[in-house]
Amino acid sequence: MDVSIIVATFGSEEWAELARLRAIPSAYDAGPAELVVTHGATLADARNAGADLTSGEWLLFLDADDELEPGYLDAMSSATGDLRAPAVRYVSAGDPDPPPISFSDRDMARMNPCAIGTLLTRYTFESAGGFWPEPLWEDWSLFRRAWLLGATIEHVPKAIYRANLSPAGRNSSRLSQSDRNRMHRNILRSHTEWLRKQDPK
Repeated sequence: MDVSIIVATFGSEEWAELARLRAIPSAYDAGPAELVVTHGATLADARNAGADLTSGEWLLFLDADDELEPGYLDAMSSATGDLRAPAVRYVSAGDPDPPPISFSDRDMARMNPCAIGTLLTRYTFESAGGFWPEPLWEDWSLFRRAWLLGATIEHVPKAIYRANLSPAGRNSSRLSQSDRNRMHRNILRSHTEWLRKQDPK
């Protein structure tokens, strides 16, 4: 399996340092793969730049503070979906080793059943337009656009992604529910407009 792992960071140099301590070592342990580390003005910029620097047929994105558990790529290699979604351990200071959760019962139309560590082909990534500079949920936006184009989602419970919950993370920001709902609607609206341009008929 020809895989490229992109560890992308943005903003403070502290995130790049965290990637060196956490994400990058776990990428080496996940299985044989090309590894690229990028730092950009935004997270979308860093991820897209990393994809441009790689040559693998399959792409896997990894955040600085998250980890791939050993055997990740072996588990992914036995799957057949266009989007190969891992199970997720949501790790916190109060619960450092929770059981993994699989999102196989979730609906891409309403939420994201695919963690950022979801494996996807370069063709799928490029067809969906890469990462857009969303204020939140760039990964959901990308995977949902791929899904709208017909990409299949397969859940791979033996591939485990460790999502370290940080009070400093953007997804842990203190946005009101109304702000989150507005951002969600804006993404859905942008997808409708984008999909119309893909097939003007």
